Amino acid sequence: MMGVAMAVTLFASLPQVANADVVTEMEANKTKFGFIDELRGADVPTIINGIISSVLALVGALFFVMFLWGGFTWMIAGGDSKKVESARKALTNAVIGLLIVGFAYAIVTNVFDLIVKARAPQETSTPSNIPQ
Repeated sequence: MMGVAMAVTLFASLPQVANADVVTEMEANKTKFGFIDELRGADVPTIINGIISSVLALVGALFFVMFLWGGFTWMIAGGDSKKVESARKALTNAVIGLLIVGFAYAIVTNVFDLIVKARAPQETSTPSNIPQ
């Protein structure tokens, strides 16, 4: 009984501890005008990359659900050739969609990484092993 009381007390205090971390992080991200900087100083390519990556993740999840639906339809087809063909098309389209989304994600991530690296300031110091 004592263990249950301790567990309840521990779990009841966890949201307060988590909230304290969030409040501390929010205080650290305030701008000079006192507003909370949600973007944490991110530049435009980083923001666009995040948006595109989020959209591609959502579309990928939809294709995964389509894949599950096609498999479920195939399982309950009961030998009906029309239902099996419909399920096969759904599975094929879902796999093609997942491949397209995967390649699009890879391309977008690499392109935006190149853009961010190209915009970064280059180090102009001379190497230490070259005599002057």
